[in-house]
Amino acid sequence: MIPGDAEDLPPRFEITGMADLVYPCLKGDKASGNATITINAGEMSLPNLVADVAYFCGIEPGSAEPFFSVYLLSTEAMTITPQVSMDLVALRANGFRTVNGSLGLVGSIQGVARAYTRPLVG
Repeated sequence: MIPGDAEDLPPRFEITGMADLVYPCLKGDKASGNATITINAGEMSLPNLVADVAYFCGIEPGSAEPFFSVYLLSTEAMTITPQVSMDLVALRANGFRTVNGSLGLVGSIQGVARAYTRPLVG
């Protein structure tokens, strides 16, 4: 590894956004927000992800109603590894609490993935 390479840099996580919260958070209430997120960790770069999130208050474990939802959209190409990139990614998911306390997720992800036999940069 050459000093100054991406692997030498500490992971960086930037988030800018806003949230609307209610207190107390009772059944039927919702906390929601949106944000722009950038994550850089080693060779992985996820720039300018746009997220909309919602938390639904008072949802009991085992309910058919989700207790949170998230929508995530990439606005720029993302580098997963030097050989793999993704673009035009949209993720939608709902989170559920199961009766045994674990997390259940239902959703979809779509986008364009590209794999290269050589690194994207030199």
